[in-house]
Amino acid sequence: MPQLFVQWSSKCQIGKNEAKWIDNEWITLLWKYLNNHFATTLHLLEGLHILPLASDGTRMLKLSKQMAVISRIDSSGSALPSELVTVCDKLGIYIIADVLPELYKRQ
Repeated sequence: MPQLFVQWSSKCQIGKNEAKWIDNEWITLLWKYLNNHFATTLHLLEGLHILPLASDGTRMLKLSKQMAVISRIDSSGSALPSELVTVCDKLGIYIIADVLPELYKRQ
């Protein structure tokens, strides 16, 4: 497992083919754990691929202060307008497609 983290260290995101065990259930359990044990900050986990760009785990983003991330749908269910999605994409802002409820606790 440590070798995987070394291989992934230079990548901003990883795909399902690189981490076949990651799925919705795994992501949910991970974020429940993080909410219980890292209530105030996640800075110790910077550099790890713990941000799901899709709830099925097909794309996981590295936690980094250098990258901007936004949710396509907020906690009240309102979606970003498509024009704003386009602008975010052009600016290199990562958009999380379907946020799991556990991630809303980290605002």
